Amino acid sequence: MTGKLDDTLTNESSARIHYTHLLHSTRLLVEALGCTNKPVVPAEPPPAVK
Repeated sequence: MTGKLDDTLTNESSARIHYTHLLHSTRLLVEALGCTNKPVVPAEPPPAVK
């Protein structure tokens, strides 16, 4: 499965902000799909993402 997220709401250029939104959307999608393998989606991007 492949997903794509375009951030057209925040007008942010920060990769960290985009990554944060992507992680949040992924957590919501995992919940909505009822994934039974319990994937772990971090709440925040890793420190290397600036």
